[in-house]
Amino acid sequence: MTKPAPRPAIATYRLQFRGGMDFERAAGIVPYLARLGVSHLYASPIFKARAGSTHGYDVADPTRLDPALGGEAGFAGLVAALEGEGMGLLLDIVPNHVGVGADNPWWQDLLRWGEDSPKARFFDVDWRALAGGTPGRLLLPQLGGPYGKVLAGGGLKVGVQTNPATLDLAYYDNRFPLDPRTWPLILEGRIDAALLDRLRTATPETWPDLEADLAGALEGLPETLDLPQDGLHALLEAQPWRLAWWRSGNAMLNWRRFFDITELAGLRIEDEAVFDEAHRLVLDLYGKGEVDGLRIDHVDGLAEPGTYLKRLAAAMRGARPDVEPWILVEKILGEDEDLPTDWPVAGTTGYETVNLLLGLFVAPEGEAALDRLYQEMGGDPEGFPAIVKAAKREILDKALAAEIRRLAVRLVVLAADDRSARDLPLDAVEDALKALVVAFPVYRTYGGDGGFSPEDRARLRGALQQAEADLALPDPFVVRFLEDVFLERGAGDAATRPLLKAFEQLTGPAMAKSLEDTAFYRWHRLVALNEVGGEPDRFGVAPEAAHAFLKERAERWPEALVATATHDTKRGEDTRLRIAALSEVADDWANEVAAWRELNEPHKTAHDGAPWPDAPTEYLLYQMLVGAYPLDASPDLGDLADRLVAYLEKACREAKLRTGWLAPNPAYEEAVAAFARAVLDPAGSAAFLGRLRAFLDRLAPVGALNGLAQTVLKLTVPGVPDVYQGTEFWDQSTVDPDNRRPVDWDARERALAADAPLDDLLASWRDGRLKQRLIHRVLDLRARHPRLLTHGRYLPLEATGAEAGRVFAFARLGEDGTAALVAVPRRAGALLAEADGLLPPPQRWGDTAIRLPDDLAGRAGSDVLADGAATGLPSRLPLDRLFARLPFAVLLLTP
Repeated sequence: MTKPAPRPAIATYRLQFRGGMDFERAAGIVPYLARLGVSHLYASPIFKARAGSTHGYDVADPTRLDPALGGEAGFAGLVAALEGEGMGLLLDIVPNHVGVGADNPWWQDLLRWGEDSPKARFFDVDWRALAGGTPGRLLLPQLGGPYGKVLAGGGLKVGVQTNPATLDLAYYDNRFPLDPRTWPLILEGRIDAALLDRLRTATPETWPDLEADLAGALEGLPETLDLPQDGLHALLEAQPWRLAWWRSGNAMLNWRRFFDITELAGLRIEDEAVFDEAHRLVLDLYGKGEVDGLRIDHVDGLAEPGTYLKRLAAAMRGARPDVEPWILVEKILGEDEDLPTDWPVAGTTGYETVNLLLGLFVAPEGEAALDRLYQEMGGDPEGFPAIVKAAKREILDKALAAEIRRLAVRLVVLAADDRSARDLPLDAVEDALKALVVAFPVYRTYGGDGGFSPEDRARLRGALQQAEADLALPDPFVVRFLEDVFLERGAGDAATRPLLKAFEQLTGPAMAKSLEDTAFYRWHRLVALNEVGGEPDRFGVAPEAAHAFLKERAERWPEALVATATHDTKRGEDTRLRIAALSEVADDWANEVAAWRELNEPHKTAHDGAPWPDAPTEYLLYQMLVGAYPLDASPDLGDLADRLVAYLEKACREAKLRTGWLAPNPAYEEAVAAFARAVLDPAGSAAFLGRLRAFLDRLAPVGALNGLAQTVLKLTVPGVPDVYQGTEFWDQSTVDPDNRRPVDWDARERALAADAPLDDLLASWRDGRLKQRLIHRVLDLRARHPRLLTHGRYLPLEATGAEAGRVFAFARLGEDGTAALVAVPRRAGALLAEADGLLPPPQRWGDTAIRLPDDLAGRAGSDVLADGAATGLPSRLPLDRLFARLPFAVLLLTP
């Protein structure tokens, strides 16, 4: 029997499992989340992950709940806790890839049998590619040094296990199963000849019986077989895999992975058998009503995203015919890009709203001053688009070199059968392919999944034209060839369809690695704008553009998530807003930076006549210090230094300029770390810290007021608001893993239970309880009127008067005649110039008012946030009246 239809999605609360959070601990906080007003727990992946996983996206076995989280019993306890509070579960799943290694039975079977494995169809392996010289072998770049050196050094051992009967190659903690058909090479004379004969002809089908018979035969063997070097090499050469130096992977790999992470292998989820096996458990949980919806991680990695989503929706309907599937996709939308209209999804996970809401709190008038300051701090004069383009070229030449080469080889093979294209050399095709990927304006198109939309066709054609211009070839025939393969023949030709799909699976990783993971760490003009899905060269969002976006969202995607922080965002939501507030005081900020540089110059390290850190990195540190500095009266500066040192190490390595993940520069990293610690050391930086605190005394209230306004908007604009764990208090985190630090749940539960007077919360705004109260009050409104703020019509409201540009207002109109009026300040710096706290003096609003349409004017209702009555609203609603007690308003108006 299936569970009745789940309650409406009022709000989700994202919880990161692992790192101390398991099913039992999650069940313990469910009552608090219910009291807060959350309808659905939004869980990070919970299936069996690689041992020691810190995030769960390296799922090793999607057919098992992770024992590390409590397994089936623990999950049952969590489900019972959720059902007891009337809550549901939104589950994050990972169909694009799996974690590889001994924890993954599919991967181990692939290594044991190679192309003959029943699991070979599960993985995107190009068996024809030259994995170090021999087709038909899987390249495993797992060695800490060149193969010959590791072999000669005795680092590779053959291990023997009897239960089950296994011979494997041991390299430190790694185990690689040996093909049973090759065991006779080293077991000759050690076990019965009849068993050796059976091994030579073994198949995956005959293996279970043979394995049982071998257990006894192996019992007398030592745990490690001592083999001569030549014998061991011969054994390894006979395997369906080939071990290699880890540095060779980016150039030689012959299987699809997640971005450039060799521990995560791509799944062929487009294969129905793979789909069925990978979704067996999650569909069972869904069918039993223990899961209410699914978040699809990295949907752009799939060969056929639309087909996958339709298959998933059909399977969900088959499991629960009474419920419309609730599917959300992690998808980064480019400028003027929308989700394909035929995808059966509720929308995205909300990156676009992160950036839309941020943009409302960025002051365009500060752009010129911040431009000048950034150039003084060593900023790239060519601008952000040039940085992205250069980063793309670097990523394609290095991190994704194997992916580019594999596709180029496949294209040349195709060209060989074409009389007009057979003379194209591999290098020319590879260069043209790189130019096309560099020119690509969005993460991907979907032409291989049923044909191009007009928008995708235009994007690809434009990229081809740009690639041709960038290459500037005397004869652009190679570009014409790519146009013929990808655009003209495309999905309509059996020979070109797989190549188009492979191309579309390549552009996304290239964009992500170059934009989010490289360019964002090279461009520091205003780092609040360097956000996933954002455009750092777009300085602010006009209210008119925001209203248009939200109006369309209400009509098309009313159940998409509205996010302001996720596990993937580059900064915490309040860190981001405080840094954004620098745009309101750009000239003062420039003066501060000049003074700070002079005070901190003695803390730098001299290297070849130049000071370390360099000016751009120093400027990044100052912005992050402004954003992440705690609001506590006596912050722990040692802890802050530790966090910023970890952040800077990651930021500098991602930038790949003076250090990197593949080639760390310890001297530079140590100089950066020493500088960060020195500037936060009270003993040696008292003058700097005094200036920093004085500046933050002015800036922090602005960032806080903007941050609270952002929170109110998240809760009331079209969509389902998502609260990232712990962010109901201030979120001054940096980037992963800083945003996965333990949450003080007890403090949050006490604050909610205390129900302190509103005036007290406003006076003590630095402790974060005011933010929690706003969330609680609006979620209570959403629970009482579940369709109003999700499906209600969106109506922009116009402001008039001297400060009209500092307010954002709209109404949500319900089907039953109820309405919600929402108004928040934006770019609040000038409003707080004479304030003591977060409440602008009434006179600062002057004659500013919100103009109400006739069907709202005169109505009565209640003030959701301030506990007051709203009676007889005038057609011109003065802000000094509306914001008399709180600097934001949510009014519930009765018909």
